[in-house]
Order: sequence, then structure tokens, then C-alpha cells
Amino acid sequence: MNTENKFYSLNEAKESILYGGELMFRYENKNYGITRLSSDCIILADEDGSNEIKFTSLEALLNHKIGDVKFRDFIMNVEIIYRNL
Repeated sequence: MNTENKFYSLNEAKESILYGGELMFRYENKNYGITRLSSDCIILADEDGSNEIKFTSLEALLNHKIGDVKFRDFIMNVEIIYRNL
């Protein structure tokens, strides 16, 4: 897994969420955070903790849209601010 500020594949992004557990990224001039609390609880929130959304699976997160774009379709184009390796 690389430590640069971007993902090079969808698999790399998935592994970072599944095994790293924490991720902060910038998308469309807004910061977001992802925390994986357990195998069935992944949380996506705005930087300030507002608009917290809980997902019961990684697939549910990947299919979630921010604006009109699914997470899986934009995650490789975000700037990674932090990720727990």
C-alpha cells in the first residue's frame, strides 16, 4: 500500500478502508473523513462531523453518492489528507 496522497486503484482504496480504518480526503473543495468502527459499521462525515452517514458494508459506502457521483467513481481522484496504514 502506498503512502502518497492518492489511490492508484479501487482495490487500494478498499483495502485502506477495510484494513486501515481511518481516511481523510478532499473532494470538490470539501474535506471528509471515513472511520471503520467494525466489520459492519463504516462512517462517512464532513470534516466538522456534520452529515454523518453510517454504512453497514463497504459496498454500501462505494455506492453512496456525493452530488451525482458514486464514491467508487471518484475515490481515485481525491486528495488523500490522511490515512491510517
